[in-house]
Amino acid sequence: MQEAMVARNLYNLYESLSPNTQHQFLQRLFQEQREQLADLAFALACQQTKEEADFLSPEEVQVFLENLPK
Repeated sequence: MQEAMVARNLYNLYESLSPNTQHQFLQRLFQEQREQLADLAFALACQQTKEEADFLSPEEVQVFLENLPK
């Protein structure tokens, strides 16, 4: 619960930044956490697909398998 509140507060702080500062922050975050962000984006996309269709298509299964960490 506390972690969710901290995350929400950090996001609110991000939202209060100027667009240029937001861009620079995201660029730095991507540079430093590229792999973690890619894994999270993939996991969220899979979760959304499952919630929307309750299954993965054969193509999505293939993409999933190809993107598993090696």
